[in-house]
Amino acid sequence: MHKVASRCTVTSLAVRAVGTLTSTFWIVASNSWMQTPQAITVENGHVVPQDWFQIIFNPSFPYRLAHMGIAAFIAAALIGTVIIIPIILAYTTAGYWVFRGKVHRGTHD
Repeated sequence: MHKVASRCTVTSLAVRAVGTLTSTFWIVASNSWMQTPQAITVENGHVVPQDWFQIIFNPSFPYRLAHMGIAAFIAAALIGTVIIIPIILAYTTAGYWVFRGKVHRGTHD
């Protein structure tokens, strides 16, 4: 069986983390502007942006981004602790006993 190189795994993890944080940034920036719009004018029934920096980094943005980032890390830690770690421990324990010859795969003794 061929395994993926550890360097490739780490690179993949880093790219996914950066992509996720970038997505979080833009979603929160958009939502913050919708909740507290600023730096726009309405001309002939159309919304015209005046200053993109103020639109993206409006006053509610830092608080919402911090809240979302902390919530994401807490949710990931909870999922890891409650679901993933017990599965890893179960497979590791089963693999240990199979490796030692105490239990054979496929037997239910």
